[in-house]
Amino acid sequence: MALTVLAPASLEIRIATREDVPALRGLKRAVVAETWGRDHDTADVDHWLGRFAVPGYFAARIDAGPDCASTFFVVGPPDVPTGMAALKVRDGRAYIGDVYVAQRGQGIGRRLLGHALEEAKGLGLPLAMADVFDGNQAALHLLRAHGFRKVEEYTEPSLRIAVSRLAKSLGA
Repeated sequence: MALTVLAPASLEIRIATREDVPALRGLKRAVVAETWGRDHDTADVDHWLGRFAVPGYFAARIDAGPDCASTFFVVGPPDVPTGMAALKVRDGRAYIGDVYVAQRGQGIGRRLLGHALEEAKGLGLPLAMADVFDGNQAALHLLRAHGFRKVEEYTEPSLRIAVSRLAKSLGA
């Protein structure tokens, strides 16, 4: 499946709402299919997408209460976003995730990650965490460029892929 990419008129970042869920789901599924999805068993990828790229996954996080608040930041048109990233707040920490960009090299991922980190700092959170599949060199490079360092490694159960957990202090 080839990605249909519309270059953003600007890198303006907005907060996603429930109305954005179908487009966010489409972006995530397309990026997964285009990047690491083709290198893994189709049934495993479908199982993973069935957990993390279904409407309920996004809606539950967008509508989450104060114990697990999430904000999805989006770049691009509402019907065909070019990038997204999530800031999930749990246990007094920021968790950066769901960073998906339809076309690399435009600075979209860098802008989204930077925006999420600024939001986390603004909330007074002391630490940001991010989990990345080890084969995703672009994401690892992006996070390291923002000061993240590897603190743990584990295996993602449904895909049996090594995952690096990275952390960054948000303190002054």
